[in-house]
Amino acid sequence: MIAVVIMAGGVGTRLFPASTKLRPKQFVMWPSASGDDGASSSGPGQSLIQQTYRRLAPLTTPDAIFIATTAELVEQVREHLPEAPPENIIIEPMRRNSAGACALATAAIAARFGPETAVAFTPSDGAVSDNHLYQETLRSAARVAQERRGIVVVGIQPQRPATGFGYIRPGECVGRDVYRVAVFEEKPNHTRALQLVEEGCLWNAGIYVWRADVAYDAFSRFLPHHARLFEPGLSSSRLQQLFEALPIVSVDVGIAERCDNIFCVAGRFGWDDLGTWDAFNRLLERDASGNVGLGSNRFVDSSHCVAIADEGQVIALGVTGLVIVRYGNTVLVCPRERAEEVGKL
Repeated sequence: MIAVVIMAGGVGTRLFPASTKLRPKQFVMWPSASGDDGASSSGPGQSLIQQTYRRLAPLTTPDAIFIATTAELVEQVREHLPEAPPENIIIEPMRRNSAGACALATAAIAARFGPETAVAFTPSDGAVSDNHLYQETLRSAARVAQERRGIVVVGIQPQRPATGFGYIRPGECVGRDVYRVAVFEEKPNHTRALQLVEEGCLWNAGIYVWRADVAYDAFSRFLPHHARLFEPGLSSSRLQQLFEALPIVSVDVGIAERCDNIFCVAGRFGWDDLGTWDAFNRLLERDASGNVGLGSNRFVDSSHCVAIADEGQVIALGVTGLVIVRYGNTVLVCPRERAEEVGKL
């Protein structure tokens, strides 16, 4: 069987003002895409975490879908996913980056389903264009994790030389769309990203699959403080104590980049990370002037703009290359090429 874990503890600061510390981007109710007349076709759509949960549902049974989040976000998880069993919400006492969340979730799944269970981790905030291919890729990754007793990462064929993603260099091919990982490379500059794309490297989508017992061995070897989270019958006070002592490290840096039994499955589904407002320009249908919008908006003598409104209306007159976002009582306006800087706000 496959157990899946939705990673839902992140903040998503670069999508301010929609995404805030109290309501990260995975819980934002995004308005519907604008129609040809510039008006929203319906009310709010699904949040990203709701889309992710429903995308994963065909993979396994409801009791094997888990959500890893932090104490301050657990009520939003329950609000957005009332169908999720309460015992399947894994609560981190505090943020300790992805390695802490992955270790805690793997330990809980091993205790319930056994140490040979394949566990798949996926972000809650990715945009996926082909759910069927996504599901088949995770099934393939789970088979590789079982057969090879290794750690598996999903790589995506790059659509551009993105500087906001990590990259995977595939090594020896050991099966259809399955490779040993030669090396990981974290977020490069534009020149290096262009080189990596030309050399056939893949984007790291942050999707990992491993057997619970294999993960425990890796944590014991590389992150021994994290391995203590596998102690049976942890009390809440003991869990708090262990988390306070954890190094703050991602699973990429703490485990994946140090393992020698790590494999990559190439995903053929369309994928993007909603990391900045400019990402919507890639994901939404453009009008004849290159504008995209969510919610109610109008573009008059304007081109290459991104306009998003949760309510009310955005009107762009005679402007080019702007991001215009209205959420709640806040309006953000910036050039699209500076969308990466929004997190500073």
